[in-house]
Amino acid sequence: MSRVARFAGAALTVVIAGAAIWYVSAPPKGSDGYRERMADATRTLRSQVQSARIWAATFAGGDATSAATLVGFEEAERDASSAASQFESYEPARRYLPLRSRFVALAADATGALADLRIAAELDAWGRVPEVAGRLDNLAASLERFERRARR
Repeated sequence: MSRVARFAGAALTVVIAGAAIWYVSAPPKGSDGYRERMADATRTLRSQVQSARIWAATFAGGDATSAATLVGFEEAERDASSAASQFESYEPARRYLPLRSRFVALAADATGALADLRIAAELDAWGRVPEVAGRLDNLAASLERFERRARR
């Protein structure tokens, strides 16, 4: 492959990566954009809650080590916290303040439950994990309902 082709390929990769980062981090444009970002952030929260639920069930079934499960809990909490804080940094139109407040409350519930799982695992209190994980099904259902509401 020639130097020009390699350079062109590298430049194109940088442009595409830059555009993707801009799209994810740029503030939403207009009310439809705000609601779409809210729904996307809610979907991310739900995904992380469900991932943690799967990790807890897999560990309880003896199919995952405590170390791997702890890493799964850490990543779920970190990704959920990141999605929530990024969305919360966007300024909503006044009419979306009640919807944003509901998102913030759900995000706090999700990140709190994920933190509780991580903390139990870090403290080697694996007996608490099923109790905490038991809250995740209802939380995931609430997030799913809210996501549908945000997309309307």
